[in-house]
Amino acid sequence: MTARALPVQGHIRSEMLGELRKIEWLKPLLGPLAQFVIVVDTNVILGDLIWLVIKRKKPDAVTELMECIMAGTIVVYVTRSVLAEVDEHVTTIAADQNISEVALRQEWVKYRKLIRVRTPRKALVDRYKDGQDPDDAPTIALEKMLRADGILSKDTDIVAMGGLVIEMDFTKQAKDYSRKTAIAATIRFSGGTVMLVSWSTLALIWKSIQGATASFKRLPAPVQLILFVAIVAVASDRRARQRVTAMLVQMNESVSCYWPDVLSLLTSMGTKLAENTIPPPVPTFSTPKNRAIDLRGKA
Repeated sequence: MTARALPVQGHIRSEMLGELRKIEWLKPLLGPLAQFVIVVDTNVILGDLIWLVIKRKKPDAVTELMECIMAGTIVVYVTRSVLAEVDEHVTTIAADQNISEVALRQEWVKYRKLIRVRTPRKALVDRYKDGQDPDDAPTIALEKMLRADGILSKDTDIVAMGGLVIEMDFTKQAKDYSRKTAIAATIRFSGGTVMLVSWSTLALIWKSIQGATASFKRLPAPVQLILFVAIVAVASDRRARQRVTAMLVQMNESVSCYWPDVLSLLTSMGTKLAENTIPPPVPTFSTPKNRAIDLRGKA
């Protein structure tokens, strides 16, 4: 499975999206955030564990699926039988790949904390137990019980047995969505927080900045961004930006020397918000004929 280290884009990591999702009062400010419920098969987890032990170059690197879970874009469920299969295969994989079983199990302990376990109803499991691979029946039954968006698996038996199997490249699409949306959501969060502050308070903040005009331009860019967050973060709202502009125009003339920089910052943040506001990914599904169809049923 393809994986990369968590990126730092403007110091905003995709896992920030997971943290923002937890704040209830932020939901109206952030707008709709896509989230997919997916059942994961044993082969996907084992592939991730092998990558973490063999191919990972940076200690904080994670797989695409792990990154999506941390961002809250994907919620993963597994059956207890899958947990047992992973435990059972770790020893064999360590021997086959000539890697440390201890290292594999250490990664499995950490990975296990990211996934949720549910037991499908027996009646649903019985419905699929006579298929090509009875061992896959619980995974398919769990997908149906949860009404999940699909199953992430490389097992063609699951497709043949009627499981809704999502193509593996979906994790890459969900990862890209998570990274961009983390940036856009952080900008909206900053803007929403600032809008709770009165305009008179913003004026006082601005006047306090004027008192340090000699040193202001020597501040590093991140610090300037913090000082101007009240203005910058509302770049997504044209009316709010107009109000801020009018407020600045009415202030002390000493503000004028900074206005080009502020305007440039406004434009930059508005552009960044637009660039990172993207539609959520659409899963494609495997069929018994190994063709892919999207949610709208198009081949």
